[in-house]
Amino acid sequence: MIKNYFYTPSKFLLDGGAMFGIIPKPLWNKRIDCDERNRITMTARIWVIRSKSKVVVVDSGLGNFHDQVFQDRYGMQYRESTESTFQREMGISTNEVTDVVMTHLHFDHAGGLLTQGDSSLTLTFPNAKLHLASGHLDYSKKATVRDSGSFHSKHIEQVINYYRFKNLLQLYQSQEGYLKIDEVNMNFIMAHGHTPWQMLPYDKNFFFLGDTVPTTAHVDLPWVMGYDMAPGVSADERSKIYKMIMEKNLKVIFNHDIKHGVGKLIKNETGSFGWIELRAVKSEDAVWEEVE
Repeated sequence: MIKNYFYTPSKFLLDGGAMFGIIPKPLWNKRIDCDERNRITMTARIWVIRSKSKVVVVDSGLGNFHDQVFQDRYGMQYRESTESTFQREMGISTNEVTDVVMTHLHFDHAGGLLTQGDSSLTLTFPNAKLHLASGHLDYSKKATVRDSGSFHSKHIEQVINYYRFKNLLQLYQSQEGYLKIDEVNMNFIMAHGHTPWQMLPYDKNFFFLGDTVPTTAHVDLPWVMGYDMAPGVSADERSKIYKMIMEKNLKVIFNHDIKHGVGKLIKNETGSFGWIELRAVKSEDAVWEEVE
């Protein structure tokens, strides 16, 4: 039996204009609220798959080691530690995690690979194999001036060096294929609009949208982020991804939506895309479970 858990570890704030690119505020603000500084509330959702012998984690959240200036800038609000939540809500030690699949290495996705202890940073999942796109790892080392701030290179380099030294780094080069995780049958497709070589994993039930469609407010094809390195590419990639999701009848996991966790994509009579709610998220929900 496969169990799926969805963990909402923290809240943070990002500028609404940057999150919606060319879409004007009078339109996007109808779908999502912002604060007096124009920031919208988001989360960094983690997908956990548990089988008889494997515990797979998709993305890792923000992490808890950021300095006070950085926390204030992004309005970060943490729950308790990942280790405590995993143990209490899922009965899993973070030491038992066998595989971590990273969509990409931006701080809000990869920060949780590290945990701030009493006196030092430690690996959150020290015994896991780390799955990552080779092209994205290369890109993260030479990111442009425009997006270099999204990569906390010093910390990520330490993480990558650890997994490489332990022979626990699994890199992928193809545009799509299978993730090499025994017993847990997962596939991936690469997307390049948001950041080069973003790896989007899926199984027979769920598709993890990552930053390709960060919230339910972004489902319309043209509603891509200003953060995207190639917004036109993002819009085109969505058409292909949506087609595959609907053909396979997959549920979609919204990575950054604070209120809506899992949904289904639909195509309207006009040809535009929408979504149906399958799992709303209550503020007190740290973790919820779905069993296949």
